[in-house]
Amino acid sequence: MVNRRASSTWLLSLLSAAVFFVRTAALMLGPLLVELAAVFHTSVAVTGQLAAVINVSWGITAPLIGPVSDTHGRRLVGLTGFMLRLLTGVGAASGHTTPPLPIWSSV
Repeated sequence: MVNRRASSTWLLSLLSAAVFFVRTAALMLGPLLVELAAVFHTSVAVTGQLAAVINVSWGITAPLIGPVSDTHGRRLVGLTGFMLRLLTGVGAASGHTTPPLPIWSSV
């Protein structure tokens, strides 16, 4: 028999770490705008606008994911979201110029 207390402690630790890493990835972009602008040879304003594109995709998918999750199941939707996030992160990291960034960020 699985110990419920140990199981819930493990789940709480895992969810806490997940929230920490997601918020760190979302909030670490602001302080890096100046360096990103230098790397991509653009202005800080353009780099900030490219960073804002990320929020557009969140705004579109947030109201739609509930019904999709109800139809196809939470596990499939969660794993698909994780894989898409991994793919877009690798795609955005592999871009060496400015134009691919908003494309990868908005996926």
